[in-house]
This record gives sequence, C-alpha cells and structure tokens, in this order.
Amino acid sequence: MSLDDNLRGVHPILEFRIRGLLSEPALKRYGTYPAVRLYSKQKALYDRYKAGRGNLAANPDRVLRTGKNFPYAWKPRGSWHMEQADGYGHAVDLKRPVGVTRAMADRAVKPYLAKWGLKQTVSSEWWHLQALHSSAWCDGPLPESSGM
Repeated sequence: MSLDDNLRGVHPILEFRIRGLLSEPALKRYGTYPAVRLYSKQKALYDRYKAGRGNLAANPDRVLRTGKNFPYAWKPRGSWHMEQADGYGHAVDLKRPVGVTRAMADRAVKPYLAKWGLKQTVSSEWWHLQALHSSAWCDGPLPESSGM
C-alpha cells in the first residue's frame, strides 16, 4: 500500500508530522503500516494477544485516561489507532527497511522525533508514534491549514 493509503483517516496534524519525519534523508527508506483500524480489527488483535498468540494490543473497549491538559472534551477509547470521537486515528506504526534491526531503527528515528512533534508512547515499541497523547498535543510543526 502507498503512504497515502496507509495514512488515510489519520488526524491531519499527525499525517503532516509523519510525512515530515519520513522526508528526513536518513529515514527515506522507512514507511508505515495502515494506521487506522476498525474496532473489529483491534478486537481481533487484542483477542490474539490475550490468548498468547499475538503482540501487545490495546483492549478496544477501554477508556484511556487523560490528563488535565487533554485538549478535547471527548475521552479516547480503545487504541489510538482506532477512529476516535473526532473522526481520526491518532497513532502510526513505522515500518523499517529490510536488513534494519529494531535497535538500529530506534536509533535512526529517535533523533528526529522532537523536531517533528512526535512521541513514542509505548516504551517497548520504537515504531508506535503519536502527536496527541493523553495529556496534550506534542509541541511541533503544524500544517498551515490546521488553524492552531
């Protein structure tokens, strides 16, 4: 799938920042996986995880805790990969190039995260990136059309 396809449904600020990150010369061979998941896909991932047959996955029925600076009245639910109450997904998983280990990818990506207003919000997952988290938007560049 193309980057456009993989970012379909992602919040415009996150999309802008991911595109900026992937424009860095050191990261030109990196890509993304499809970012936004339906409830049914998240439920299947969670069920596999709970059965011991899959990777870490968020419970699609949970309500995420938010801090006092969370900028919206709605509460995020399930996974940040799921469409939230604002109509967008708020997480993207990066795809590393063939021959690049997880450790190498982590070292390559980390230096650019602050520049592009992105955060690794799952400590064990170098690839899971967000621009909005439970407390606030990460400081970073905004697309001209954001109105922020």
